[in-house]
Amino acid sequence: MIKKILIGLGIVVVLVLGVVISLPFWIDMNAFKGKITETINHNIEGTFQVSSVSLRGLTIQAHKMSLESKDTFKHREILFVEDVRVKVSLFSLLMFHPRVTLELLSPKIDLVKNQQGKLNVMSLVKTAPKPDVVVQKSSKDSKTQRVLPAFLINAKVTLAVEQAQVQYIDEGTGSKTVIRDLNVKLKNVSLNDPIDFDVAAVVAGGANAPAFFQGLVKAKGTAEVQTSAQKRIEKIQLNSQVGLGALEISLKGSISDLETLQANLEVSTPSVSLAELRKSFGFLHPFAIQGTFEMAGKVKGPLKKYDVCTVDLQSHLKLAMKETQLELTTNVSEVLNHLKATISLNANKVDLDELLSGPKMALGGWIWMPVAVAAPVVSQQKDLLGNFRNNEILRGLKASGRIAIQKLYFKKALFSKIDGQFELNQLTLVLSKLNLEAFKGTLQNSGKVDLAGEQPTYDFSTEIKTFELNEMLTMANPLLLKDVLIGKLDGDLKISGRGLLWPEMKRTLKGQGKIAVQEAELKGLNIGKTLQEQLKILAIFSESDILKEKLDGKINFIRSTLFIKEGKLYTPDAFLDTPQYQATLNGYATFDKEIRYSGEVLLPKEKLSRSLASLANAQGKVGFPFLLSGTLPQFSFQVDVNKVAQRAAKQSLTKKVQEKVKEKLGIDLPVELPF
Repeated sequence: MIKKILIGLGIVVVLVLGVVISLPFWIDMNAFKGKITETINHNIEGTFQVSSVSLRGLTIQAHKMSLESKDTFKHREILFVEDVRVKVSLFSLLMFHPRVTLELLSPKIDLVKNQQGKLNVMSLVKTAPKPDVVVQKSSKDSKTQRVLPAFLINAKVTLAVEQAQVQYIDEGTGSKTVIRDLNVKLKNVSLNDPIDFDVAAVVAGGANAPAFFQGLVKAKGTAEVQTSAQKRIEKIQLNSQVGLGALEISLKGSISDLETLQANLEVSTPSVSLAELRKSFGFLHPFAIQGTFEMAGKVKGPLKKYDVCTVDLQSHLKLAMKETQLELTTNVSEVLNHLKATISLNANKVDLDELLSGPKMALGGWIWMPVAVAAPVVSQQKDLLGNFRNNEILRGLKASGRIAIQKLYFKKALFSKIDGQFELNQLTLVLSKLNLEAFKGTLQNSGKVDLAGEQPTYDFSTEIKTFELNEMLTMANPLLLKDVLIGKLDGDLKISGRGLLWPEMKRTLKGQGKIAVQEAELKGLNIGKTLQEQLKILAIFSESDILKEKLDGKINFIRSTLFIKEGKLYTPDAFLDTPQYQATLNGYATFDKEIRYSGEVLLPKEKLSRSLASLANAQGKVGFPFLLSGTLPQFSFQVDVNKVAQRAAKQSLTKKVQEKVKEKLGIDLPVELPF
C-alpha cells in the first residue's frame, strides 16, 4: 500500500515538474507585455516600459524596466532596472507556504523635487474622479479590508537588491545627493516570523549638496511582524543596529498600532571616537576634535502624537586632546513637542586654537566667541534656522544649563574662570550671569538671541573692567595691530543686531554706551611732539614755553560715549588728557580698521605767547584743529597751526587798532578787520 502511495506521489511530482518545465513553451510572456504595460500606464500619471519578459520554469524575468514622470519635471526618469527576476519555489507552493525571491540587478532610482516642491514619485498617483454618489462603507467592510488572506499569512519573500544607485535632485536649488552601492537583502519577509535584513550603501554629496553626511550607511538585524488571531497586523518587533559612518546605533523594541506608530523603543550607542565621526559628518570637518560620544535612552508612546510620545535620553560628550579636556552632559525628557533639556558643560582647559582648524571668528574678540564656534556650522547648513522655526519639536524645546570653564585659549589669549547660565525657550536663548577674566581684567555679560524670526536677532549688555587693550587688539590681529594702542579699557555697552554670520551682523550692528581708556599710548603717533614740530615752523610761536618741553606720547586717559551704527563705532565727545596737553575728538572707527577723527589739541595759555594766550577759552585752553585719518596701523595726523597763527595775528592787530582809536578819540570802539 505504502509503495503504491509513494509511486502515486512520484508520478504527481513528475507531472508537475513536467508542466513547470514546459511552461515556457506553452506561454509566451512577451504576448502579455503589451497588456501589462497598458494596464500600468492607465493607472499612473507617468510612463512605464519594459523591453522583454520571459519565463523559465517558475522564474519570471523582465529586462530593461523603466518608469518616467510627466514633463512637469526637467529630470523625468524615476526608475531604471537592468534585470528583474521573480522566483517561486515549487515545493513551497505544494506545501501552501509560498517562497518568493525578488531580485533587482543594478537599479537606478531618481527622486526629484521640482520647483513647485512636488516629488516625482507622488506625481505618479492618478487622481480618481469624484463620484456623483458617495457610497458609505459599512464597518464590516472596513474591518474586512484589514484582514489579510491566509495565503499571504503563510508567504515568505526574499528581496535582493544589488549595486543600486539612488539620487535625490532638487530642481529648485540645483542640489543633488547620491546614494551609491546600495545593497539590500531582506530574508524571510513574512508575518509572525523574524525577518532578517541587511542593508548597506555609500552616501556621497553631489553638485551643490551640503556635506552634512558622507560615508557608509548600514542597517542589520531582525524585524518580526506580528498578527492577531483575526490576521491583522498588531506589532513590529525590532532588534537592529544602524550605522552612520563610525556611529553605531542600537535600536530595540516594538512599534504597534500602525495608525499612530505606538513605540516602545530603547536607543543606545557605544562609546564612539569623535575623530572617526568627523570623517563622515560635514559640520564636524572644521574641528580637529578627539574624544568620545555615547548616548542612551527610551522612546514611549505614539510617534505621530507629539503631545503624548515621551522621550528620556542622556548623552555624554568628552573631548580629550593635548590641550583640551571638556565634558558635555545632556539630559532630555518629557513629551516630544514640549521637551525639557538640562545641559552641563565643564572643562578644566579648552584650546579653541586646537579645535578650530579653519573657521574664522564671526566678530573677533571676547564677546562673540559662541558665534565664532557656530558660524561654520550655520554657513554650511543654510536651511538650519528655517528647519528650527518650522519644526514643532524644536519650537517647543526648553533647555537650561550652565557653563563652567577654568581656562580657555583663543588666538593665544587666555580667558579664565568662565561661569554662566543660559535658558532656551521657544527658540529664544537667554544668557545670564556670564562672567570671565581676560586681558588682565574682567567681563560681565548678559543678553539674548532670538532665533524665531526670519533673521536671528541678538541683544547684549556688557561691562568690561581694566582690559589690556594691546592684548585684546593683538589677539584680533597680532601682526597688523601689534602695539597700535596701549592702555586699560573700561566699558559699559549695550549691543543689538541681527544675523549669525559676520557680513549681516556688521551691517545691522547697533550699540551705545561709555568707554574709558587709562594709561594709554598710541604707538607711531605722538600728538604733542607732532604739534610741537609744527609750532617751530612759525615765528609767532617762538616765545611759547611748550617748545622747550620734552613731550612724550603717554596719555592719562581717554573717555567718551560710544554708539555703533552701519559698521562704524562713533565717539562724538571723546576727551584725551596728557600731562602736557589735552584734546577733544569727534569721529569714528570701522570694523575694517578705518579711522577718521577731527578735534582740537588744547594747550594751556600759560605755555604760549601773550598773543596766543588771548585765544584761550573759558577753561584757559587754546585749541589747535587737527584731523586723524587712515587705516590702521597706517594713519596721518595733520594739525592746522596756520589757522591758529592767523587768528592770533588778527587778534593782536585788532587790539593794537583799538588802542590807536582810543588814543585818538578817547573812547573804546569795536573794530572789525576786513580779513
